[in-house]
Amino acid sequence: MHKKIRCAFIAVLGILLSFPAWAAKQGTLVISSEPTGATIYIDGVNEGETGQKPVSIEVEAGVRTVELRMNGYQTRTEKIRVRPKQKRILHWQLARAGAEPPPRAEPPQDPTPANPPPAGSTGDKEPPPPPADGKEPPPPADGKEPPPAARPVPTDVPAAVQGVARACQEGRADACQKIGDFYRDGDGVERDLNRARSFYEKSCGLQNGVGCARVGELYMRGLGVKRDYPRAMGYYQQACGLRDGLGCSNLAWLYRSGRGGERSLPKALQYYDLSCNLNYANGCHNLAKLYLNTKEIPMDYARARSAYQRGCSLKFGESCNRLGGMLRRGQGGQRDYAGALQAYIQACNASHGAGCNNAALMFERGMGARANCAQADEYYKKACSFGVRETCNTRCRPPQDPNE
Repeated sequence: MHKKIRCAFIAVLGILLSFPAWAAKQGTLVISSEPTGATIYIDGVNEGETGQKPVSIEVEAGVRTVELRMNGYQTRTEKIRVRPKQKRILHWQLARAGAEPPPRAEPPQDPTPANPPPAGSTGDKEPPPPPADGKEPPPPADGKEPPPAARPVPTDVPAAVQGVARACQEGRADACQKIGDFYRDGDGVERDLNRARSFYEKSCGLQNGVGCARVGELYMRGLGVKRDYPRAMGYYQQACGLRDGLGCSNLAWLYRSGRGGERSLPKALQYYDLSCNLNYANGCHNLAKLYLNTKEIPMDYARARSAYQRGCSLKFGESCNRLGGMLRRGQGGQRDYAGALQAYIQACNASHGAGCNNAALMFERGMGARANCAQADEYYKKACSFGVRETCNTRCRPPQDPNE
């Protein structure tokens, strides 16, 4: 009898040991929206689009930032706590925006790349051939240069985007990427992910990092193609090599998760760091989290604080809030209540509700500034407006006078 129990125990232990450790720390978000077709971002990473059926996405347990974006509708962002093995169902009704659609998350571009590509590789135009008689043509009477001859564009390209399509045909890499965006989003044209991919690939071939990142995104999310993480990784490597911050950040995520074929936290650290140096705020934020929350990488409060500082300077609200906490506790450097208060205010200005709540608490307690109930109540109201419901009925309680 004891032998059977021991064998059963060994068998169960074997199953538990073979079960990946990260799986036990994951939960599931089930996301849908009205209307459908909204782009889903989780912690700044594009996870596809909502459809007729809810989208199930496995995520690491903890507080996740979920964001839905859609042209013509207001962007909706919430902090969602996910527990291990828990399934959270989110069905969000999107409100129509005003005249202008919500901005897309475009990676910042370095206006002066360290290694500019050779002429012709990014759409540099060749000089026109000399005239047959060897003489220069006379200048125009009005002193203005004549417009270049317009190249024909495909007849099936709508008039609204023909100018961009013509620029793409003339070798403008950014124009090819832009018209790819039109087809991806259905902006002025009928949505067509295959045509979007072809324009992105042309843009990438012309050494445009954003275009390469866009192709990688299609393969990583399975948009118009079969999901292919290794292929996505290849495009993100190209994008990162062309100094695209988003490409470096998503490449780091693939190395961190191992979905591209290789799991390497040192490489994830390397590419998040590069992304941050290219002024991509979410790359800075994830870099700080690696220094704080990863067993394989030694905890480094000073570097985490520096990365949060960089992310906060790029107006990433959650980085500002985390920076405020480190300054308030004196992690990674000297304790700085005044600096913590300013970081919380910056987080609040970036529509981060927890930052507003923390700023209110600092004003209420007189930390970093004189106690000020009027200011505290103002920030409690802001926190409520940004979704921190427990602050909606909170009012400042001034400190008790010890002489009373």
